[in-house]
Amino acid sequence: MAGLLVVAPRTSPADELSDLRAEREAVQAAAAEQAAVVNGLSADLNEVQVALRTLTVSVNALELSVAEAQRELEGAQAELSAAETARAETLAEIDLLREDLAIRAIQSFQSFGQGEGSVLDGTDPIELVRRRAFDSAIARGDVDLVEELRRAEDLLEADEERAELARADAEAIEAGLAEDVAELDVIKAQQEALGQELTLRLLAEEERQRELAAQDAELAGQIEAEEERIRQELAARQAGGGSGGDRGPIPDASEIIRVRGFWVHQSIEANVAALIDAAAADGINFGGGGWRSSASQIALRKAHCGTSEYAIWEMPSSQCRPPTARPGASMHERGKAIDFTFNGRIIGTRNNDGYRWLAANAASYGFFNLPSEPWHWSTNGK
Repeated sequence: MAGLLVVAPRTSPADELSDLRAEREAVQAAAAEQAAVVNGLSADLNEVQVALRTLTVSVNALELSVAEAQRELEGAQAELSAAETARAETLAEIDLLREDLAIRAIQSFQSFGQGEGSVLDGTDPIELVRRRAFDSAIARGDVDLVEELRRAEDLLEADEERAELARADAEAIEAGLAEDVAELDVIKAQQEALGQELTLRLLAEEERQRELAAQDAELAGQIEAEEERIRQELAARQAGGGSGGDRGPIPDASEIIRVRGFWVHQSIEANVAALIDAAAADGINFGGGGWRSSASQIALRKAHCGTSEYAIWEMPSSQCRPPTARPGASMHERGKAIDFTFNGRIIGTRNNDGYRWLAANAASYGFFNLPSEPWHWSTNGK
């Protein structure tokens, strides 16, 4: 016995369009996540750049301090060198003076030995020389010069000490600042490396974002093309005597506008606005839905009637649960019908103020009820 031939069901236009829309929604969700990633990386990169600018300012300031410390060190070294030179000169002058004083002392001693008394009169000759030199220095005022030179030597030693301390301080400052600069240079290098890494990641994520945007645009084009194909198919069915031919052509989406919260055909803009405003003036606030695309009508048929080609295109609307017009036959597709809600709920019965207001007033604005559906009002009652 031959096996049964299993035929895979043909994909309906509604399925194709639904798949495209689902794919586009997934792409848009991914694009939203990608945008968050890009924004996060941009924020991180901005923080790194701010930190780098701060580090650069700190490094520059420390480098200036190092340069100033180096100048101070050079000044201290120059001062120390000058002090050492001056001290050496002073010591040389003192040595010369001492030699001069020694010579004068000898001369004075010789003169003293030839005059009064004798070096052999029992007095210590060295003591006599010293006394004679001292007396002679006082007589000539040389002692003042000696004291002045000694004071100068003391001052030079103090200057030398201060210069040495200044040099030590400058060297310590320079060493400390150099360590700070080196540490900041390390941190700066790390931040620069992080900035480069973030930049590369950001470029890659931005490229991914562009790819998703291109994919979204491509899917939007495919959806538009599929919707156009559906529209043309419906138009062909109507031209061939199919459903909906007596309701007029299905308009282009550009003819649909938003009026008081409802999407409707532009030809009934004034009617809808006047109806909603009049109801609001009477304390009746309506909501609901108006225009519905043919693709949405096909999706409804699939949900309410079945997924076969017959169920979508041919099954009488009365056999669907709830009743649903065949694609191309709905006044919603033409933007000339509204399913009204009252107080946030669909008008499912005729026993509420919303329905009663419509029954009394809607015809004045060109809207008529489909008897089987208290909520459904259209320009021809279908």
